Amino acid sequence: KELCALLGSRYNLTTEILNFERLPNHVFRENGGVALSRADSKTLSLFTAIACQNAKEKLSIYENSALDKEFTKKISATIERLEHNNATPKSIASAVSLLEEDRKTLKEKLLDVGEIFYEYTSLLEKKYSDSTGVQKQLYESLKEKNFFEGKTVFIDGYYNFTKLEQKIVEMIFKGADDTYITVLYDKDEKSGIFEVNEETL
Repeated sequence: KELCALLGSRYNLTTEILNFERLPNHVFRENGGVALSRADSKTLSLFTAIACQNAKEKLSIYENSALDKEFTKKISATIERLEHNNATPKSIASAVSLLEEDRKTLKEKLLDVGEIFYEYTSLLEKKYSDSTGVQKQLYESLKEKNFFEGKTVFIDGYYNFTKLEQKIVEMIFKGADDTYITVLYDKDEKSGIFEVNEETL
């Protein structure tokens, strides 16, 4: 209603309301390319469990926990955080190589997570993708062809962005005629509730 009042009744002919979940398919329709089938939460949980099982014999710290349901839930959350920060099994291995020798336990834990992460991504690559995988496809598509040329983009409703979302936003800034981002913030508020928002700014 507010958009209609501001832009007129025909605003829907020139305006699209999207988010990071819907944007990929919209871009692929214009730029070309097809997103892999997005796996639902149950399928992703199943893939995580299978990944733990496939990696079990390669694990050191987590070998005895690999088939435990609670462990699988924790690993699933860990993988999601890693993907949001644009980490890969390869980058985990690189990080491990930089750790001091006396950090043996941490090294082994990270290597175990990397093994499970690798098995998880291998399962996805065969047919499916999760939300992060689709965003990676989107980023690569935007690098190849400027979808946002001639467009004005308003980004609203976010207080922070994942590493991958930041890269997509960078492509929007590079491609669009104008880009505006609004972030809720009060510089006089000292309680800390805007701490994350301030970091985004």
